[in-house]
Amino acid sequence: MHVRRLVCVLAVVALVAAGCGDDDDDTAGGTTDTSAQDGGTVTVNVDADVDDPQSFYLGYFPGTVKVNPGDTVVYKSNFTGEPHTITFGSFINPAIQAFENATPEQLAADEPPPEFEPLFKYAMLPEGPGDANQVSANPCFVTTGALPEDTTQPCTNREPAPFTGKEVFYNSGFLGDQEEFELTLADDIAPGVYKGFCMLHFTEMISTIEVVAEGEEATTAAEAEAQADRELEPLVAKVKEAHEKAAGAADAGTVVAGDPPGEEEPESSGPPKPNTSAGLAEFTPKEISVASGGSVTWNVNGPHTITFNAPEDARVIIGKGPDGNTHLVEKAASPALFNVPPPPEGPPPEGPPPTADLGSFDGSGFANTGIQFGGGFKVTFTKAGTYRYICTVHPDMEGTVTVT
Repeated sequence: MHVRRLVCVLAVVALVAAGCGDDDDDTAGGTTDTSAQDGGTVTVNVDADVDDPQSFYLGYFPGTVKVNPGDTVVYKSNFTGEPHTITFGSFINPAIQAFENATPEQLAADEPPPEFEPLFKYAMLPEGPGDANQVSANPCFVTTGALPEDTTQPCTNREPAPFTGKEVFYNSGFLGDQEEFELTLADDIAPGVYKGFCMLHFTEMISTIEVVAEGEEATTAAEAEAQADRELEPLVAKVKEAHEKAAGAADAGTVVAGDPPGEEEPESSGPPKPNTSAGLAEFTPKEISVASGGSVTWNVNGPHTITFNAPEDARVIIGKGPDGNTHLVEKAASPALFNVPPPPEGPPPEGPPPTADLGSFDGSGFANTGIQFGGGFKVTFTKAGTYRYICTVHPDMEGTVTVT
């Protein structure tokens, strides 16, 4: 079961949301720089803030923390364009157990194990068009019973009580940039191991909380920060290597969007292990020149967009709506002006996909490829000027075309 491939299938979509569930009550906010022993708080980073090069990291850093009952784990979001939650509960536990107990042959299979089937209804982004799943894209806390059937409406209970480890669904909802979610452990939580994941990337991102008895040694804030840095270091090195390869793969008149060709995991390797996936969020090169009447081809390893003259209401694919819920910004995620062919039906053809000719562009008007996961996209520029463009999926991914 290729979790990353599964996530990609779930992603040209929409995002909407707000709360869920059943009783209880408590926090969701700040952090203090004290240890789990001395002050009861330790921080786990969701994704990572790395801008050299721009990149994303599908993981929680550190992946494991040791805490005492009554302590608080603060999940701090570093939003890179990849939407994340942190979610615990008996609803997701069977999928985590199935993933961890699966054989290499099962992991490499095209079909996910049956324990994953209930998750798909509540994936933060649906398969195909539509808005985000309201139950999982917003805070949702279900202590007993089933999750709400109507996924177009947020949960009724959006305020967390201290985490007992017995909840059905204990979900932060989508975490925006620098947003923090406080998971406070109940004083009477049983010592043991509790695992959560992201409601978009599933078992590709797993966070482990090991609860030890009061008085036993726990992870300090300084230890968590140092461990997070150690876990992130090899991934940053991997992304820098990919950036160098992308520079070598960008021929004259060509821009590599994201990772260079060949960076996908081999088919036989199975899905990435949790907290080991990273990707490049750069246009390489960032600046390119072409004569009037000439063309530029973007080779995409997505999800990415190529977007010129984006208005303020179409600069990111995810945002809060007037109702206070999180929504997909369809204008930012969908094709505009460019002649973008529809994705092919049926299984993907072998070999690299053909380059799509998006037509000519004089630099005026809102032009967008929409979210693309792979392939080549050629644009012919007909008027001299300097044209800046962005990827609406990854907010810091931008480039410039100079037409002479």
